[in-house]
Amino acid sequence: MIIPSITRRIKSAFSWLAGHRKSSVAILAVVALGSYYAYSITGSDSAAVRTIIASAQRGSVISRVTGSGQVTAISQADVTSSVSGDIESVLVSAGDDVYLGQALATIEDSDATKAVTNAELAVANAQIAYDKAVKQHANQADDSSVSDIKKAYEKGYDAITNTFIDLPIIFIDVNDIFYVPQHSPYFSDTEMRSVSGGDVAITYKYQAGVLFDKAKKEYDASFAEYKSLSASSDPEKISAFLDRTYALLRTLSAALTGTYSTIDYLNTRTSNPSSQIGVDKSQLSSYISKVNGNVTSVSNSITAIEDAKDSSASSELSLKSAELSLSQQKDALADAKKDLANHVVRAPFAGVVSKVPVEAGDKISNNGAVATVITKSQNVVLSFNEVDAAKLKKGQKATLTFDAIDGLSLSGTITEIDVTGTVSQGVVSYGVKISFDTNDERIKPGMTVSASIVADSRERVVVLPSSVIKYKGSQAYVTTPNGDVAVVTGLSSDDKIEIVSGFKEGDQYVSSTVSSSAVAEKSAAASLLGGSTRGPGTGTGTRATSGASAPQVAPASPVSR
Repeated sequence: MIIPSITRRIKSAFSWLAGHRKSSVAILAVVALGSYYAYSITGSDSAAVRTIIASAQRGSVISRVTGSGQVTAISQADVTSSVSGDIESVLVSAGDDVYLGQALATIEDSDATKAVTNAELAVANAQIAYDKAVKQHANQADDSSVSDIKKAYEKGYDAITNTFIDLPIIFIDVNDIFYVPQHSPYFSDTEMRSVSGGDVAITYKYQAGVLFDKAKKEYDASFAEYKSLSASSDPEKISAFLDRTYALLRTLSAALTGTYSTIDYLNTRTSNPSSQIGVDKSQLSSYISKVNGNVTSVSNSITAIEDAKDSSASSELSLKSAELSLSQQKDALADAKKDLANHVVRAPFAGVVSKVPVEAGDKISNNGAVATVITKSQNVVLSFNEVDAAKLKKGQKATLTFDAIDGLSLSGTITEIDVTGTVSQGVVSYGVKISFDTNDERIKPGMTVSASIVADSRERVVVLPSSVIKYKGSQAYVTTPNGDVAVVTGLSSDDKIEIVSGFKEGDQYVSSTVSSSAVAEKSAAASLLGGSTRGPGTGTGTRATSGASAPQVAPASPVSR
């Protein structure tokens, strides 16, 4: 029969395999793989599908933003010359540490030194002129003992005093001529009419008398004020009284002159003039001279005061002019010294010299580069798109790794985020700066850096694998053994997502699906190769996502295709 024959052949084959154990393993492997391939072609369409079920648990979700950038010095400056000339010396080399203000190079400065010397001489001359102006101004001050204006007021007061010493006797004697008939009987109207031309003489007399009465009235009014006046009185008060005295003297002088002319007129018209006429003429002549002398003295005092005021004003202007000139010369000296100082090029801050493009003997122009200095402190500059940038803020921590330094990982802190984005080819990006929390001497400016920044995190929240979240339009849902469940999601990471609502801890969901034939094939292949396998139902064939329970295989169910 055929079956016994086949049975004998199978037994014969197993006997041979038992004797050739090493070869048999390889043959069985080939047979198993061949069987699997044949089955996959002929039996896959009818295979059943099994679902892997897991339970939602609480866990943490960390959202990270990653990017790459470069290490840069916090500050970098191309140090340039503010003057032109020949470089005398270069005092540093690339790689040298420098402190703030350290000399980097010197530029020939003979002309600048000479300019400072000339400016110093100009300041010295201006100082002498200023000191002289100060002294002159001080001499013109009202309280100065040598002040011209003070002397003028003192002389003015003396002129007033001399006048008021002379005036009383004059007014007494002239009053006798006009109003005491016994003193000058010839001056009465009756006597004057008895002589030829008496009416004319009377007219002259009354004209002179009006002026005399006016002067007498002004004198009486002024005398009370005069008694309160002194050399230490307010200068303006002295000046005003001088003007008043001058007007009084002018009126009195005119009155005296008119009286003298009237008496002289009578003397020429009288055949036998009295001796009193001669006495009165002589006295009037003396008084006219004295009053005119007082007029001159008071007038000169008024003029002297005005001149002294002009001199004081002039000294004020001279002082201001000298002060301005001194200030200008000092400014010129400061500029010359600054220009001289600029012939030494200095470090703008403490740091490291990264480049020196010049040598001693080179010619350099204004704003020509002498060296480049960078700070030792460094940071990382990165660029993020607008979506990622919106998740970042100052103070967030970052993990930094370096392409050029294997195994080096440093922490950093965001210190700056651009307020305004930069648009390039329609893409908006924002610059971000990260400072190093610790320094490492191996890090150099320009190195490429990768940054991983913790943008947000949630602790002890319901989480699911991101792969199980599906979407219908904008609505997120999760497939469960009982159908689809709508959920509201929150924070997400690369592989997990927070469930805000719609799913709670312990709820079951479909983690994945697998065909039953695939499970059988995997088991058969493992057995043939001399191994063993535990199916998905054991919970060890598929690694559980953090925050979810180990999946379990549900009974096979047909899949609609």
